[in-house]
Amino acid sequence: MVKVSIVCLLLSLLTIWSCSVADDSTSIFKKQPFVDTTKNKSGELRISDTPRVWESFRESVDFRIQNESAGRRPEGGVPTWNALWLLQIGELKTGRENSQKYINYILSARRQAGLPELIYSDDG
Repeated sequence: MVKVSIVCLLLSLLTIWSCSVADDSTSIFKKQPFVDTTKNKSGELRISDTPRVWESFRESVDFRIQNESAGRRPEGGVPTWNALWLLQIGELKTGRENSQKYINYILSARRQAGLPELIYSDDG
């Protein structure tokens, strides 16, 4: 489980880093940032709730749900789909605007696909 947490942390940091170096006003490429971000009161970056981010999120969740429904293994060395979804939900709670909207999408999309309810436990 420690490996999984480290992988998720590294992916999150890479996403945040790529957002911070892709500022439209200073970029020599003048492209839109990969992910829209804002800063909270503490100055920490949070992923913004924009139409582009929402669409990308839904596509990612839908792709994972298709893989789970097809019996494929979760990515990143995560041992179970339950563990993967709980990790993603945990990350959503701290690093995204309107996080409950995103969490609700995961839960309702899994239910709609006929997948089992997530099992929450103290050890993940």
